[in-house]
Amino acid sequence: MGLFDYAVNAFATGMFGLFFWLAAAEKKKSFPVFLTGYMCAMFLFITFINVISVTEGGFFILECMFAWLLLSWGTEMKKEQKLLLCSVPSLITGIITTCFTVILKGIIFRNMSFEEIMSLYGTKTTVFVNLVQLAVYVLAAKLYVRHPVQLDLKETFLTFLAVNICNYMTVCYEAVLLDYENADVNLAAGVLLTALLAGLMGYVVYSVSAKNRQIQKEQFENTVMNLEKTYAIEISRARNEILEIRHDMKHFIRAMFQNGDVMNSDSTMAVLREYDSKLGEILPPVVSPCPVIDYILTLKRQEAAENGIAVKYVLQYSHGPEAAEDNLYLIISNLMDNAIRHIGIEKEIDVKIREKDSWFIIRIANSCDRMILDSDGNLIAGDPGFSHGYGLTAVRKAVEESHGKMIFRQEDGKFAVSVLLKSERQPN
Repeated sequence: MGLFDYAVNAFATGMFGLFFWLAAAEKKKSFPVFLTGYMCAMFLFITFINVISVTEGGFFILECMFAWLLLSWGTEMKKEQKLLLCSVPSLITGIITTCFTVILKGIIFRNMSFEEIMSLYGTKTTVFVNLVQLAVYVLAAKLYVRHPVQLDLKETFLTFLAVNICNYMTVCYEAVLLDYENADVNLAAGVLLTALLAGLMGYVVYSVSAKNRQIQKEQFENTVMNLEKTYAIEISRARNEILEIRHDMKHFIRAMFQNGDVMNSDSTMAVLREYDSKLGEILPPVVSPCPVIDYILTLKRQEAAENGIAVKYVLQYSHGPEAAEDNLYLIISNLMDNAIRHIGIEKEIDVKIREKDSWFIIRIANSCDRMILDSDGNLIAGDPGFSHGYGLTAVRKAVEESHGKMIFRQEDGKFAVSVLLKSERQPN
């Protein structure tokens, strides 16, 4: 082995190191030390592989072992990420080298024997192949960082398996094109591996696509939900103040009606009667130790009254819950929206909010005319009653973020949702 061979091996080792340096987004401070050790081990391994008889499978296992140790000691990557990245260098090296050989034999030098083609692998050819590999390594690493693949362990293992099937598949077709011995066996193995690869990749693509669609849906819902949380409380506060003003105006106008000495003009009385009619029946605002609950109940009671729904409420608490205001707003607002939208014939909503021990309990029940829960107490799948607003899915998420619980019950013609949150009050 001459100086050129050592230089090529050092270059190939550097390519491996560069790939992992670019692909490892979360590197530890000690990563350069482990990278140096990895490159030294790879250089010794590649350099002396010509002396020690190692099969391609053995070569791949040792190469993956070095990469796994580097990523385990030098990065914060999950095991499925490491498993996928470990096979990339072997795939790139194997496929590019095989494809280059096949192109030489099958297209450019059809009449040459395999030994004659191997003799063409001189300095220029080796340098060219290594430069192509370097470009592909850098591209693969950058693509991985910009578009990281989110796979679970099963999908990662199948992808890892597909990557290596692809590598061995190219070896089988290379053996057929270069007239190796047992060409029929290699051809059969290549076809079998091709079919297996197609099936595996089809399943992985389908699984990843379904997961990405679900992730995109959840991201969209989270974005919309965050926007609602950002503006909803301020909007509710403003609308609550407007209702309070309207309520005060109602009392003021009626007081003026009762004072005949002040109001002795017929035209003035007519204007006041008109305003009194327009204001309608304004319910008094809700007042409790928790302003957010006051805003929501005041607005939703008024909205329910305008739809002919009676809202009864009992508030028995001196402290609020240990939950963010936006989550509390989302929970009560969505439960009230669902109760109003899917009210039964009796048109009644019962709201009870109280403290018990260390819990802050919110219970909202509405009359209902159909079955909402199955025999096991679970929501009936496909029920359209919970697609309103963000529905119980959004409520459940807000409850989970607040480390609470949610319970459904249906009895005596009413559907009730109880939400248990930790109370700010410290138990005695």
